[in-house]
Amino acid sequence: MKKILLFLFLVAGFAFSGRSQPLKFYYYPSANVYYDVANKHYIYADNGTWTTVQVLPSRIHIVKTPRVVVYNATPEVWHLNSAHVKKYKNTAPKGKAIGYKGSSPNKAKGKKS
Repeated sequence: MKKILLFLFLVAGFAFSGRSQPLKFYYYPSANVYYDVANKHYIYADNGTWTTVQVLPSRIHIVKTPRVVVYNATPEVWHLNSAHVKKYKNTAPKGKAIGYKGSSPNKAKGKKS
């Protein structure tokens, strides 16, 4: 009886541990670019084909642009691109932040902000 229970616990343990965690991506709506956090590469559309690169081409700029975190069960996050474009089209900040009380990171380095 103990062996049967032990066997059932082991099988149940493997069954629950086999569930995969969703993959985390950063999505940059202004450039329509994804960044795969786990694999450290960018995914972007190039002439209708989704391309994976370590470094983005110089024509694509994502520095200082807002990003959102999206999760997907598979690495093919671009399959949901039309939904992401629609959902995050208005993520760009408008105007100045109101009520921000943080300090400038440049002040710590001795630079003027």
